[in-house]
Amino acid sequence: MDQIYQHVEDIVTLAEVQEGFYEVEVSVLIRRNDGRESDFVRMYLENFDCEKKTRRLTFKSSSASEQQWF
Repeated sequence: MDQIYQHVEDIVTLAEVQEGFYEVEVSVLIRRNDGRESDFVRMYLENFDCEKKTRRLTFKSSSASEQQWF
């Protein structure tokens, strides 16, 4: 998962340096064991007033025995 986090971070960083950048969201859903287990990674970055940036990282893991969240 560390490599996936790094790739998500790289995408967000590349988007952030684009001219006129305002917002980026990257979501990755990884299903395992015939879909019974999943990992979800979401990173979100928005630029308020071209000065203040808000970055959020969400990670959720689920298995068949847990309540489904997607």
